[in-house]
Amino acid sequence: FSREKAIEIRYFYKENGGKHTALNLAMKFVRTPLTIIVDSDYEVQREN
Repeated sequence: FSREKAIEIRYFYKENGGKHTALNLAMKFVRTPLTIIVDSDYEVQREN
């Protein structure tokens, strides 16, 4: 997929309220059929 089209990464900031409220806010802006959510302690690995 990434070879065919650029991947858009969007960042949102929200005051405290918990992860679930942040995800609820972000989902209002999703425009694609696939969404990936990562936390600050998650490391994205390149596929071999």
